[in-house]
Amino acid sequence: MSPRREFDFALSDIALVYARLDTEQGEAVSYAVVLVAEEGGELRTVRVYDNAHGQPEMHRYNYAGEKQPAERAPGTAPSEAFNMALELIEKGFTEMIEGWRRS
Repeated sequence: MSPRREFDFALSDIALVYARLDTEQGEAVSYAVVLVAEEGGELRTVRVYDNAHGQPEMHRYNYAGEKQPAERAPGTAPSEAFNMALELIEKGFTEMIEGWRRS
């Protein structure tokens, strides 16, 4: 079984990140980074970065909560893609949430 690290942190009073990183022999093998917004007293998924299908992908969610088709996400190796996803969310979460509210 792979060691799994899970953590979460607040970006603002309404935005949170949930992250998971699985490793084997010290190397990242799979990950998920999720941007969540608090809206109307509920936590709602805005965007997900992961490699569930073997390559880095990003899924937007619309305001109705529907997962949109995968888009290619940056990065190649799981560790690189994981770090890039965290950075993209940290730098752009305000715009991501605004776009989600308009969807």
